[in-house]
Amino acid sequence: KARMSAAVAAASPEGLHADHAHYVAIVSRDLLLHYIRPSSSEETPIEETLGTVMMNQGVPVQQNTKFEFGHHLMSLLRMVNKRMITREHMKKGLYWMVLIYDDEEQKGTWALDLPGGKRHLGENALTGAQRETKEESSLEWNQNWVMGSRVKNRVDPCNIYFFISPPKQK
Repeated sequence: KARMSAAVAAASPEGLHADHAHYVAIVSRDLLLHYIRPSSSEETPIEETLGTVMMNQGVPVQQNTKFEFGHHLMSLLRMVNKRMITREHMKKGLYWMVLIYDDEEQKGTWALDLPGGKRHLGENALTGAQRETKEESSLEWNQNWVMGSRVKNRVDPCNIYFFISPPKQK
């Protein structure tokens, strides 16, 4: 549904939001964690593994693409690495939706991040997170998807992270 929404928005006179990701992929949290705690015994470079995961989801990753992690993604990975996330969220949050931006200035380098941004005047944190997610990925979600949140900590004292999961299809 999000891909169809993105296609409709792109074709509209307003177009996509300026911060809209070029691609979206679902990536395992453990694979992302390898970026901040790499293993010297890995046979396949992490970029290649990450690229394969994305290609399997229809993202046109070129060979030798480099990945940089944005602020929101790195902050959340550091929290997970330092075990600042509850065990309940650790069990449920095995896969993360990441936004992928093709950096035009640095050919061959893509930026990965989570949706995020500032609240608008009068918005609460949840409404702001929903709006930012829709602007940046075309995904619409509601508060029933929220499994929990993580607020202010020493790694990232300013942001609130919502852990969401869509309801099971019947």
